[in-house]
Amino acid sequence: LNKAVPLLYNALSTGEMLPTTTLKWYRTSVEGKQEHFFSTILT
Repeated sequence: LNKAVPLLYNALSTGEMLPTTTLKWYRTSVEGKQEHFFSTILT
């Protein structure tokens, strides 16, 4: 979870229309660093 979660929750709870939303998923690499794993685009 990050600081975008409260913003997303607020938009959902107030009925705000989000025409396009991109969720970026990260994982920890073998070197111990965060790396982009895949993206989900909601339209």
